[in-house]
Amino acid sequence: MAQNEQHFNLDKVIDHFEQALNGNEDIFMEQYLEAYRELNKIFGILGRIFGFVESDVTEKVAILDTFLANDKANYSSVGTMIKHECHSNQCPKGNGSRTLLRLHRALQFIILFVEGLKNSQDNGMAISTVCKTSYDKTLANYHGFFIRKSVAVAVYTLPSREYIIKGFFTHADEDVSNQTIHILADKFKRVGQNVYDRIQEMYTHNNLLELP
Repeated sequence: MAQNEQHFNLDKVIDHFEQALNGNEDIFMEQYLEAYRELNKIFGILGRIFGFVESDVTEKVAILDTFLANDKANYSSVGTMIKHECHSNQCPKGNGSRTLLRLHRALQFIILFVEGLKNSQDNGMAISTVCKTSYDKTLANYHGFFIRKSVAVAVYTLPSREYIIKGFFTHADEDVSNQTIHILADKFKRVGQNVYDRIQEMYTHNNLLELP
């Protein structure tokens, strides 16, 4: 893999998410998955603590890639996927809607964590606290007791603030200004929250948020 492909690029995520916006309500699947391929590098930056999430995201993206490749008409967007799979309110086991729900939940964590990173530059909050707070409000709601307790301990093994900030907000080992952090974090929150809210609304409308 080329060096520039190894580094996380938040600008790429923002661009892919902007391209994923389909009309006023829907999300294009291909661009959403492209954004997630880049987003998944975040968990590598955070270290072993979220290795299980990184593996799960890789698996879920691959599954949805297969759905899209085999049936582009019905999986071109989140809306067409839901209509195809759930028109009779009987989503089959292992379907795309259930798979995408896992990515949707992880996106909520990422949005909160990036916002927390930005704010920590001003309020001095420890990275472990930023991570734990974001996790408790999002992914912890879907994890069992053992995983939750493991994360509670593992947040104290996170890399340094400087390492994570550089990993999230630069394209290589370069310095990043506080202004750049704020600009990128705000752009990501704006488009990321738009993507999240659209999917949340579609899943709520079709009673899909509690899929096992």
